[in-house]
Amino acid sequence: MGIVISDIEEALERARCWEGDLYLYGTGFCAKSVYYFLKAGVRANKGQIKGFIQTRRTQEQVLGLAVLSVWEFARLAPENTCVIIAVQDKYQKEIAELLRRFHICEYCGLRWNGLAAGIRAMKEADRDRLWKCFPWYSNLQDAESKLVFTNAMLAKMSCDLRYYLDMQAQRETFIQSESGGRTIADWVREGRHLEEKKNFLYAPNKSTLEYFGPRFSEMGILAQGVCTDQDLFAGTIWRGLPVWNLEQLAALCADGNILMACGQKSVSYATLNKMRTLGFEEKNLLLPCSMDNPFAYGMQYFDLPAMRPASDDARASAKTSSFGIIPC
Repeated sequence: MGIVISDIEEALERARCWEGDLYLYGTGFCAKSVYYFLKAGVRANKGQIKGFIQTRRTQEQVLGLAVLSVWEFARLAPENTCVIIAVQDKYQKEIAELLRRFHICEYCGLRWNGLAAGIRAMKEADRDRLWKCFPWYSNLQDAESKLVFTNAMLAKMSCDLRYYLDMQAQRETFIQSESGGRTIADWVREGRHLEEKKNFLYAPNKSTLEYFGPRFSEMGILAQGVCTDQDLFAGTIWRGLPVWNLEQLAALCADGNILMACGQKSVSYATLNKMRTLGFEEKNLLLPCSMDNPFAYGMQYFDLPAMRPASDDARASAKTSSFGIIPC
């Protein structure tokens, strides 16, 4: 075939009507997603999914099906077989050229940006039926969990972080944050990143910054520098930006915006308290997302009045636990 499909319904219908066998090129997230989509939709009396293909085989099986290298697949030359290129968009052209080089002409590519947009535009009931192809989706018990699942899937399919921002916008219909602080998603959605120029990224270490840092430039956020509380990391240069420790940045620009360029669980309470002590305003500390905002929820379980460290006397009488339960 040698075609690229952007519409999810067209892709599924073509697969359902194919009377031969199907192989999925790829073994990652995209390929496994296609497997679940097709497994629920390919007609029993038509073709079936026979296996997976890798450029160089590194696995024997995926989801119970055999994995072949592209060379092994070409050597077998199975008749009436279609290959679905189930990899991210940036690899589609490369894989298609490789298949042609091995004289494999029956193949179909999927444009994941288009597929994700099509799924997002579906009616909720239709999208719900589509997601039920995934065995764990039916275990989700509430609308918010399904919202998170949908946007996380679409973001991974398309490599488009805007689905995460969209998720934050929709979450407001489920949860109203009582925090006085702002989240990065809210800040971007308001367009404030285009107005406020004193932006600094916080990262606990360089490896975390290498992963999260580029996402800010993808969203159009310009930063003047990086701050950290790791001594060995401070004093270096990251992608042309100076790296300061928190004390240095507080002396330089305590009224700047600090964007947490790290995962939700990497923002420690000790770091947030240190920033406040140094004079950074809470309204300028922008957190990854509101559901993990310590300003709104504190330390959760251990903020409960009944959960306090036991005294030495209580600990001596309760050797099996490091926390005592203080009666209300």
